[in-house]
Amino acid sequence: MYLDGIFDLLNIFKRKPKPPKDCFFCKEMLKAEETFKLQYSSKDGLHTVNLCDDCAKTFDGLAETIEELRDDR
Repeated sequence: MYLDGIFDLLNIFKRKPKPPKDCFFCKEMLKAEETFKLQYSSKDGLHTVNLCDDCAKTFDGLAETIEELRDDR
């Protein structure tokens, strides 16, 4: 009975498994090696979202286009 209390106490310190991540745009489930992180700031502060390979490439192309348009002004 005493040992049950100790084991219950030790369970508090066990690491909980991380929930699976999904892509911010297409909601595809991601593995750790397939995840790209995008950090952006807004008036609410710094945010981080996860992207899949396809969405990361699309977003990268979009960001390059925006930079080129801003440089042309």
